Amino acid sequence: MYSVLIVDDEEPVLESYTYMIEHGAPDFAVCGKARSGEEAIEMMFRHKPQVVFMDIAMPGKDGLSVIESMHETFSDTIFVLSTAFERFDLAQRAVPLGVFAYLVKPVTKKVFLKTLEDIKDALGKRTNSQESLQQKKQAFLTETLHREFSNEEWLEAQKLFDFDQDKFCVALVQGTKEQQKQLLKRLSFKHQIFESNYLSFLQMLVPLSSNQFDRLQNDMESICSEIDSTGSIIYGLGSPCPGNELFSSASEAFEKIRTQRKSSFKHEQTLIKQFLDSFDARQTQNTPETAYEALVQHLFAGENLEKARFSLCGVFMLLQEKLLALYSSDYSENQPFWVPDEFASLTAKDDCISWGKNALKILEDEFQKQEKNQLPKTLEKALEYIDCHFNETLSLADVASICAVSETHLSHLFSEHLNTGFSSYIAEKRIAKAKELLLTQMSIKEVSAETGFQDQNYFTRLFRKITGFTPSEFRANSENALHRGGL
Repeated sequence: MYSVLIVDDEEPVLESYTYMIEHGAPDFAVCGKARSGEEAIEMMFRHKPQVVFMDIAMPGKDGLSVIESMHETFSDTIFVLSTAFERFDLAQRAVPLGVFAYLVKPVTKKVFLKTLEDIKDALGKRTNSQESLQQKKQAFLTETLHREFSNEEWLEAQKLFDFDQDKFCVALVQGTKEQQKQLLKRLSFKHQIFESNYLSFLQMLVPLSSNQFDRLQNDMESICSEIDSTGSIIYGLGSPCPGNELFSSASEAFEKIRTQRKSSFKHEQTLIKQFLDSFDARQTQNTPETAYEALVQHLFAGENLEKARFSLCGVFMLLQEKLLALYSSDYSENQPFWVPDEFASLTAKDDCISWGKNALKILEDEFQKQEKNQLPKTLEKALEYIDCHFNETLSLADVASICAVSETHLSHLFSEHLNTGFSSYIAEKRIAKAKELLLTQMSIKEVSAETGFQDQNYFTRLFRKITGFTPSEFRANSENALHRGGL
């Protein structure tokens, strides 16, 4: 809100300007009204207005004389002159005083409000241009991450920061806000650090004296391990370099972060796959309970709760999809819970993990119940063959031949016992597998081929028909859920 002082010896003008400001300019507020030059000076010292509408012809000290005496003291104040006569000589006197506008009475509402809009734009630009010393430093620190500096730019930065060192390095740290705060506080006891925030990173610019880089490396490693025993803090420390080459140090720090993030991502995908696979009765490497403990330990190790919640929610949604795709379709009508609704009420780490353990038991029972459903041997044989060959070209005739029954009989078995058709079952099977593969680094084309689709366009259409998303949209949504707050 910008404050406005109105100076005029005519009461109708004071009231008119006030009304237009109060009813047509929500970003401005009248802080005072003066009826003479002397009263205007008094009110300017009292209210320190950002904008002054100044009448020229007033008893005693006229408006231009007031501005002449005040413009140095109130150099940031915007003055607007108003007069009943348009005179070139007055305009000439106003120019060197930095008067913003010259209004001729009577001033229409349109002209008055347009002047206020122009003033608002000017004040906004002035605020942006008058950066504080700290803001300039923050801008410089951010720039080090994106581009190299010329020698002239570096000389300006040296003056800005009062640098006298020859070497510098850039460090980037990703972790919780509290972890970043502790690390910065403890490092600052031993090193001179200029910090900034970039996305989810704590960025540190460290001036280096002789042999200080080795000490900084050791301090970073020891402090990170002390404040985080799970190893969830990820940091990159760039090599020492001259100030005008800071971009190379920042690039190296970024690359180290990416390498660690990539390793962490692959590990997370492995844990998710092991958890999903643990529900396969033919897989004995991990029990669901063991796989779950390993997964939640990784997901909640130092990560923010929101990201961990989204990750765990996504995993259990995949598990329900797996159950739906692998077994009878009536499960969709009798699900014991709906994962997103359950997670909406979970607000603490322990609540999320505890809910997962309970849900795990329910879903294990559901898998076991579905496995116990007695199916005709012919259908079991057909399903077993499809499980092993679903990524190949399959036809009802081929599978019926393998099972030594007619196509009509096999089709009837699918309808009667699985409540679906032969082609629909294979499609659901392939799409369920595609969902898992889309969580890996495989390309969409590779996923399409791996799940038995010869035509990628057909794969995309079918995937969207079944899931409501294209493969790209599904992958993006899954990555957002699993990596919220990451790079």
